Amino acid sequence: MKNNPSFLELPFIFDIQKLQNELTFVEDENWIVHPNKNAYNGSWLVTSLTSTNADSKNIVAIENQDYFETPLLKNKPYIKKVIKTFNTKVEAVRFMKLDSNSMIKEHCDKGSSFEEGYARIHIPITSNDKVKFILNGNEYKMKLGKCYYIDANNPHSVINNGDSSRVHLLIDCHINSWFEKFFLNKGFKKSEYKYMNKTITDDNVNEVIDSLTNIGTQTAIALANKLEKIKNQNNFSKKY
Repeated sequence: MKNNPSFLELPFIFDIQKLQNELTFVEDENWIVHPNKNAYNGSWLVTSLTSTNADSKNIVAIENQDYFETPLLKNKPYIKKVIKTFNTKVEAVRFMKLDSNSMIKEHCDKGSSFEEGYARIHIPITSNDKVKFILNGNEYKMKLGKCYYIDANNPHSVINNGDSSRVHLLIDCHINSWFEKFFLNKGFKKSEYKYMNKTITDDNVNEVIDSLTNIGTQTAIALANKLEKIKNQNNFSKKY
């Protein structure tokens, strides 16, 4: 499969003043120190606007789960509007703050890519000229209020050598037919993986379907049904 770009500016621009105003509603006690302290130097803080249990302090992002508003989202009408811009299933929505003189070490977030039907969206809210975002060895500048897709499957890191915090709104969402067109228009190629994910093959698809069925959430059941349909279509074509 041809390699797709790992960075894409999407055609959405949001009101930075409104975003910054709603960010001020986040109190100091709302921020959670990122638990993986080996992954960064300095101060990296997170808080959730949606989570699997509606708790803003639950900052773990797990794919294909049902997410619910946390109390932090209830008084943020503009951010709700931003989220609704993405006419697809939205999962984890978080503020991530990297304080001054801090860095997030190079790492990969598996599964967060267009090819695997999932997108991690970054919307910068505060930043400074000494912030460096490095993806696949290349440095990218992200402007406040604009919207970017990051192929987080690839190695990336962030360095904040400035005197102010860098805060991004992160939105994890599925690639559906509405969202897909923004990528295809920029030359992206669809995944050629039979089951939409390189880790799922004919050898383990039944096991994956059973596991999703046992999870039992609406999203998991829908994905299990989709995999079953693909499997049955393939069996039909082989038989006839």
